[in-house]
Amino acid sequence: MISFAKDLQVLHNEGYVFGDLKIENLIVTRKPARLRWVDVGGTTLRGRAIKEYTEFYDRAYWQYGSRKAEPGYDLFALAMIILRVYYPNGFTRGSNPKKTLQTKINQAIDIAPLKPLLLMLIDGSIKDANQVKDFILTYFVQQKDKMDRRVLLAKPKKQHEGYYPFIEIGSILTIGGVCYLYVTLFM
Repeated sequence: MISFAKDLQVLHNEGYVFGDLKIENLIVTRKPARLRWVDVGGTTLRGRAIKEYTEFYDRAYWQYGSRKAEPGYDLFALAMIILRVYYPNGFTRGSNPKKTLQTKINQAIDIAPLKPLLLMLIDGSIKDANQVKDFILTYFVQQKDKMDRRVLLAKPKKQHEGYYPFIEIGSILTIGGVCYLYVTLFM
């Protein structure tokens, strides 16, 4: 998703919007594994009307904005692509499309950074693809920091470091003494 967001940002920086971004227009390549888009016929200059779209991925269909070619249009579609993974057969928009979409996200998504990310993508809080990348990276850096803190807190306190050699020698002598007594008494 991070590399795909970078690719989207490059397209947007060049003044274009993909427009017909949907799961059917994506392929996964190998070596290196990457998400790539195909069928670029819907690519539109920024500021113009979207030429080609598919209702399920279209923000106007869900009443979250217009069909104006701008980065937010593709970012909305990106959220819908992720939702489509959770709902392979899609779902209908119902009488309140915005509420339906929010409910579907809340019901299906249980991965911590993904739920808030999708909600921000559909409501337009995230304005460009770099913000998607930054959001994901920030989340994982924060998770790493939390794990590092947990590891530090879980380490045992070294209260009696100076006594370890004496304790070790004492235990060896004690074990040796027990063995000596056993051999002496029972053999």
